[in-house]
Amino acid sequence: MPCEKLNQLARDSFLLIHEATMEDDLEADAITKRHSTISQAINTGVKSDVNFTLLTHFSQRYCKLPLLPDSEQSGHNYSNVGIAYDFMIVKLSQLSLLSLFYKTLVVMFNEFREGLYQKAIKRNYEKMRREQ
Repeated sequence: MPCEKLNQLARDSFLLIHEATMEDDLEADAITKRHSTISQAINTGVKSDVNFTLLTHFSQRYCKLPLLPDSEQSGHNYSNVGIAYDFMIVKLSQLSLLSLFYKTLVVMFNEFREGLYQKAIKRNYEKMRREQ
């Protein structure tokens, strides 16, 4: 979970490796399960002024591709954010290439990504219905 102590520890680091288990609209689940959302992890890197944030430990629902928030809505261009999978090996000199890696995965798994978006829309619709 995000906290000020982590922001202080990460301050001005070259690399922050941060778990990003949940989609942003699952923040309540993230709190219950003591995990972070993708945006919370990214924002920790931004607040701590780190050079690069590497996201990892995604929920099994994202077996192919975690769902990063839309860059236009979030105001973040993700040039200093990458995603990592189990057993992935990345040299420090290759970190800047990881933002391109995500864009490639989006093209490769577009159908899967659309399915994630549809599930998120359905979840939000159900949540709004329950609140009425």
